[in-house]
Amino acid sequence: TGKKAESPDEFVQAVEDLKKKCGADVKMSDFGIDMSDPMRYVKNAHETMGFKFDTDPIPMSYEECAEIYIKSYR
Repeated sequence: TGKKAESPDEFVQAVEDLKKKCGADVKMSDFGIDMSDPMRYVKNAHETMGFKFDTDPIPMSYEECAEIYIKSYR
């Protein structure tokens, strides 16, 4: 809409609305992702794309990354 978000929550809501409009409202479970071992995905991400983690301004531990997967899973 060209409107600037005034808060992080407003931005997140705009992204959610866009996902729905584009039909991109998918879940990790739709792709067969099993959260019984979230650390497996963290290790894979670091092994295959570790250079991207190196450029983060604030380093994250494996546990912090796993928590993102866990909170994002549906």
